[in-house]
Amino acid sequence: MPPLKKGFFAESVNFAVTNTLPILFLCENNLYSTHTPLAVRQPASKIYERVAIPELPAQQIDGNDACLVYEKLKMAVAHVRKHQGPLFIECLTYRVREHVGPLFDYDRGYRSQEEVEAWIKRCPISLLSAELIKENILSLSQGQS
Repeated sequence: MPPLKKGFFAESVNFAVTNTLPILFLCENNLYSTHTPLAVRQPASKIYERVAIPELPAQQIDGNDACLVYEKLKMAVAHVRKHQGPLFIECLTYRVREHVGPLFDYDRGYRSQEEVEAWIKRCPISLLSAELIKENILSLSQGQS
């Protein structure tokens, strides 16, 4: 895998690693670069794999699993607060609406309506709400105090 070579991110990572800074780098990977799938604009390797070096542990997680994100970020924050150096976490998620604006963009040809609808079913808010209701932690009834 080619190392990071230039740019604000690479320079920030270099500075954080060199100085063992308590920084959590968080990447919300929505699988697209504006209107282009990542595979067209980036190497085939995963983002977290390109970032990972011994001095910068990196991992990829399901960014649509709210409980998993909470647990991983809780551990990551504890790590950096103990001054154990920087960390990098890539959260795989999805952008349901167009790149800029409130509309859907199926007609642009870079993704299908079926793809978007499949990701809508994995909405982290809906999934977490359903789990909280199932566990009787959350109720849909109104007017209760």
